[in-house]
This record gives sequence, C-alpha cells and structure tokens, in this order.
Amino acid sequence: MRLFNLSTQKKSLFALLISVGVSFDLQADEVFNAGEDIDLEVDKMIEQIISRNPQIRFSAIQKQISSENVLFEQGVYEAELFSSLTYDDSHLQRTASERLSSFNSYNEKYFDEKNTNLTLGIRKPLPTGGEFTVSYSAQEKDNNIISTAPSSNGSREYTTGLNFQYNQPLLRGRGAAVSESRIQKSELEMDSSKAQYNQQVLKAISESMTVYWQFYKAIEFLKVRELALRNAEKTLKDVELMASSGKAPEISVLDAKSNFLKKRSAYESAIQSVNEAEYRLNSLMNIHSDDLGGVKYNLLTRPDLKEFSLDGSFNDYFDTVLNNWPSSRILNNNIKMQKSELAALKNELLPTLDLNIGYKSNYLDSSFESGAVLDNEYPSWYVGIDFKMPIGGNQQMQSRKRIALLKAEQHKEDLNAVSVSLKNDLRSKLFQVKTVYEEMQSLKQSVSMLEDIFKVEQKQFEMGYTRLVDLYDREDRLNLERQRLIDAQVKYQLSKVSLGLADGSLLEKYNNLSH
Repeated sequence: MRLFNLSTQKKSLFALLISVGVSFDLQADEVFNAGEDIDLEVDKMIEQIISRNPQIRFSAIQKQISSENVLFEQGVYEAELFSSLTYDDSHLQRTASERLSSFNSYNEKYFDEKNTNLTLGIRKPLPTGGEFTVSYSAQEKDNNIISTAPSSNGSREYTTGLNFQYNQPLLRGRGAAVSESRIQKSELEMDSSKAQYNQQVLKAISESMTVYWQFYKAIEFLKVRELALRNAEKTLKDVELMASSGKAPEISVLDAKSNFLKKRSAYESAIQSVNEAEYRLNSLMNIHSDDLGGVKYNLLTRPDLKEFSLDGSFNDYFDTVLNNWPSSRILNNNIKMQKSELAALKNELLPTLDLNIGYKSNYLDSSFESGAVLDNEYPSWYVGIDFKMPIGGNQQMQSRKRIALLKAEQHKEDLNAVSVSLKNDLRSKLFQVKTVYEEMQSLKQSVSMLEDIFKVEQKQFEMGYTRLVDLYDREDRLNLERQRLIDAQVKYQLSKVSLGLADGSLLEKYNNLSH
C-alpha cells in the first residue's frame, strides 16, 4: 500500500510544483515533466511573486511618474527659443490727407505694399524670478511710396534690430520661491511614491512568506498524519496475525481497523489542507490551477529556530524604525510640502511690482546686406514699473495660507498617532516573538519525552503488558504534540515576519526589490 501516492487522490499533493518551477526559473521555455523534483527557496518565491504583483506594478509606475514630474518641474529654468515669420500684402486707397502729406506721391491714388517680418530670439527664466530676452528682428518693406522719396534707391527698405528685454519682479514673484516650491513638492512626492512602493513590497513579502510557511505547515502536518497512518496499518497487520494465532481477541481486529480508518480520514483531511494552501499560493502568483501537474516539490527553506534578540535599546530601535517607516516618511513629506507651500504663499500675498527694462539697436537701409544691426548710432530704450495689488486683503491667498496651516496641523496629528501606534505595535510584536519562542522550546521537550514514552508503550504492547487502546492513546497524544510543535515553529517564523513587516526590516533583506 503506497500511503503517499497522491495520484489516487482528488488532487496531487505536489501539484503546485509545476507552476512554481515555471514561475521561478528565468528561462521561460523550460518545461517540467511529471514526477520531476523542483527545488524552491522562499527568497526566489518572493522575488517572482513581487514581479507578478499588480499593486506593486502600479506603485512602480507611479514612482516613475513622480520621477518624471521632478524633471518636468526642474525644467522651469530651461531657455526657450522662439521665432516668428510673417508676410502680408496690402492694396489700399489713399485718403486725401495721405496724398497731401507728400508732394512727391500726390499722384499715387493707391497704396500697394508687401511686408516680410522675421523675429528670432531666446527667452531665459532666471532664478531671481525675472526673465531675460534677447532677439533679432528684420523687416522688408516693398511699396509704391518708397520710390517717390527724393533719396530713394528703389521701392524697398530694410529695418533690422537687436533687442534686449529684462523683466524683474520686485515684490511678488521675486526670487525663486514659487518655482523652488514646486520643485521641492515634486521631489517630496517622488519620495512619498518610493515609500508607498516600499510599503507595497513589504506587504507582498509578508504575504508571500505567510503563504510559504502555511504551505510548509500543511506539508509537515501531512507527514505526521502519514506516519500515524503507516503505524495504524502496521498495527492492524500485527493484530490480525495475533488474532489468527489466538493471541488476541477478534474485537482487537475491529479496534485496529477502526483506528486505521480514523487515521486515514485524518490523512485525507491533511491532503485537503495542502491543496488549499497550494491554491492560495497559486492565487498569489497569478497562476491558474489548471496549469498544474504532478511535479515533486522540495521545500529548501527551513524554519530558522534561533532565538531572536534586539540589538541595542528599544528607544533607539524605535527611532530608527520611525524615521524609515513608509507611513511616517509620507506624513513627514506632507508636512514639508505644506511648509514649502506656506513659504510660496507668503510671497504670493505681496503686491505685484515689476521692473521692465528694454534696449533696441535699430538700422534702416535700402539694402539688407548693408543693415548694420550692431550699429549703436540709432538706439532706443525704455524703463518702466508695473504695479498691481488686490483691494480687500487678498482673500484668496489668505484662505490658501490658512488651509495650508490646517493641513500641516492635520499631518502632525497623524504623525503623532502613527508614532504611538507603531511603538505599541513593535512592543507587542517583540513580546509575541519572545513568548512563541519559549512555547516552541517547551513543546520541543514535550515531544521528546512523549516519543520516549510511546516507544516504551510499544514494547509493552508487543509483550502483552498493555492494552491496544492505551497504545492508541499514547500515539494520539504524541502526534498531537508533534503538530503543536510544528504549529509553534511556523508561528515563530510568522511572528518574525510580522515584526519585519512592522519595523520594515524585511526590506533590508530584500533591498534589491525596493528600488
């Protein structure tokens, strides 16, 4: 009788393996055959699950979006090249005053003109909040009036110029308060996106490890039930031999068969638990159960049963965790964003007072080639001030300022609540790790003693000094204690996983997944 031949069961015990093998191998074209052994480590499983997790993918894309937004905001100081080229053609009737204004062109009843205008320049925003522009302009005029001028050499004239313009806010907009605020906000948002991504990775790691250890527990429970079933089968055969030789009553055979059936029922229940754990892992990995096959699954990662100890004081440990914890990072970034917005709003509350300065070098000639654009003989320049301020106290900006202050206060309250909750949670997790470890050590000693007692009980039964029901009782107590020990070992692993989720230490182990 093959007690572990799961091909006769509803589902294969190790049906998970084909999906695990396909998922964890980097070569997509590798195929695993039924009956093949596949080794699996929890680290590789986590790596692959994270690569498939849709929430992590979404957070990774959001992190990329935030990074691009930083580059977008930093581009505010980039220079801009601008140009304009226009052509217009006019045929107009001349008024009496236009004809009388020039004796030479009195007989021209119509005004015919063709204009071509070109402007080319560079505009550069400045960290001072101002803007500097340098441009070149050229104009070609061709009309029937130019040729009537006494000194005219034809019907065309060319005007060229080199223009310089400088605009500088003296109150509102002075300096780079607004631009720098937007850049800082985008950088803080990017850091918050990274923290959210790390938070999703933490959750995925925790969930993956939980599923792995639950699967490990189900398999270990199955091994205990399989051993009990084998023992029940052996006992049934021994009792049947004893009954056939008259050394045991017939009712003992019925008791042995009843015990065998009970152990087989427990064994089949354990198989179902393994299947359920398998399905949970498949769902986590986005794998259809129909894709599975009978591949033998070897769990390489075993429980780490070493005692956990905290390095340094709890307060130092807590401060480090709080500074790096994703939720606290996000709240701290929100507070910094509100402070940056307040600094920008203070500038926005000021009246508008802008200084405008301009200079232009002009030249006019009948030939474009002779246009000396750099000639300073015909300059023009201007200087001016623009002033503007709201009447009524600038209610919009005042309201925005109050909103920013209130939001900053909200985030501080949230941060304080997170700090208190995190400290209590860490103390609870540390206590849980300690108590589960102590429970595990006690159960380990208990199992060792019960194994010795069961061996003695077996020898006494073989010599006829004890009843069959007593042997069953001893075995049931031993198997129950073995399962409690396995459960405690898995609880110990999960308590450390829970602590790693709370303090973020899981990211340190899998730091290559958090970038």
